[in-house]
Amino acid sequence: MRRGLGGRRSLRVLALGLPVLALAGILPSGGEASAQDTHVLVVTGLGGDPEFRDRFYEWGEEMYDAALDAGVAPHRIRLLTEDPERDPERVQARSTREEVERAFQELAQEVAPQDQVLIVLVGHGSGSGPDSRVSLPGPSLTAAEYRRLVE
Repeated sequence: MRRGLGGRRSLRVLALGLPVLALAGILPSGGEASAQDTHVLVVTGLGGDPEFRDRFYEWGEEMYDAALDAGVAPHRIRLLTEDPERDPERVQARSTREEVERAFQELAQEVAPQDQVLIVLVGHGSGSGPDSRVSLPGPSLTAAEYRRLVE
């Protein structure tokens, strides 16, 4: 049974289904791009309660695994979560503002012009327009700040 936008099933489709489709779309078979030209940054935000902490972590983990399954090299996948101690082999750092900015700086140094970058944000959000944000542990980044980081 499908639920509306407020239902859990739809939330999962919106939060996980679209990024997985995006990941599949950036790795065309036989095209110019390849998994070796792809970088993935997955940031899971502040869960708020144990149910959402677990859910956000699981979605981040699934994105990490999907990137690996698509052939992206592990050193080109960055996973930042609320609790990096949960899986130190996969998670590079806590998903704080500073660590997200550091991940973007590292990407800027590594990415070549022809490379593809997939950035996935998972979590609760608030605001609208350039002040929209995904809640991170500590101060959050706004949509305008993410735009600056991407540029």
